[in-house]
Amino acid sequence: MGQPKALLRLVDGRTLLRAWLDALATVAPRRIVVVGAVVDPLLNELQAGEEAVHNPRWAETGPAESLHLGALALPDDTPWALVTPVDVPPCALHELARLCEAPVPAVLSHDGQPGHPVRLGPAELAAIRRAPPVGGLRSLLHAATLIPSARPDALLNLNTPEEWAAWRGEDRR
Repeated sequence: MGQPKALLRLVDGRTLLRAWLDALATVAPRRIVVVGAVVDPLLNELQAGEEAVHNPRWAETGPAESLHLGALALPDDTPWALVTPVDVPPCALHELARLCEAPVPAVLSHDGQPGHPVRLGPAELAAIRRAPPVGGLRSLLHAATLIPSARPDALLNLNTPEEWAAWRGEDRR
C-alpha cells in the first residue's frame, strides 16, 4: 500500500482510521485503537474519547493478539464492544445502529456471509481477555446474529493497492 492502511485517505480527505472512529463515536463513548508498527501518525488521528493501546509484538503476532490487548484495556464489566479491522470500509451509520441493537454476539453481513464490524458481549470479551482466540475472532462467533447489509463492503478487506483503487472508484452513493 505504500503506507499504513489506517492512514489511507477517503475521497472526503479523512483517513480510514478517522472515518471508523467518527462512525463509532455515534454509538460508543470510548474508542480504543490497537497500534503496532506505526504509532505516532496514528496517535495524531485520535480525539477526545479515543485511546491507543500498543502491541509491542506486532511483527510476531496477528490480529488475535491485538484483539486481546484491546479487550484487556476495557473494564471487566464492559457490556459490549464493537470490533473491526481498519482495512475494512466504514459501514453506514444506520447499519452500525442496527448492529448495536442486536443481541450479542452480532456481525454485519452481506448475502449471509459474516463480515465487519462485530459486536461482542461479556462472554466473548471475557474469553478474549483470558487469551487471544485460537482460530481468530471468528472462532467465538458460531452463534452470532447476522445483521444484513445491502452493501458488499461489509465483506471487504482492502489489502492491496488494486483493491483500494477499485473500492475508491466505486460509486459510494
